[in-house]
Amino acid sequence: MSRRYTKADLEEIVSIQLENLNAMHDLLSIMKYQNELLNSANKKLKDEITDFKQKFISYSKTKFLNQREGRLSSFGFGECFCVLAKTKCA
Repeated sequence: MSRRYTKADLEEIVSIQLENLNAMHDLLSIMKYQNELLNSANKKLKDEITDFKQKFISYSKTKFLNQREGRLSSFGFGECFCVLAKTKCA
């Protein structure tokens, strides 16, 4: 059973497809904008984490309390100690 489409039927189908295409374009534009916002937020967060690590975690040639041994220790010039990880930084 083959259906025969009239010119009006075909115009209606094309019109509906065009509406759907425009709606998908709008959604894609929104998603691109949201992606830009997420990338911006991720960059800011990464920068904040880097600043935090540089300011509060890594100490170059400083003395700190070794919690395991309960005594003061110090590292040589150019070395640092990551307090949270309790390991030497690269």
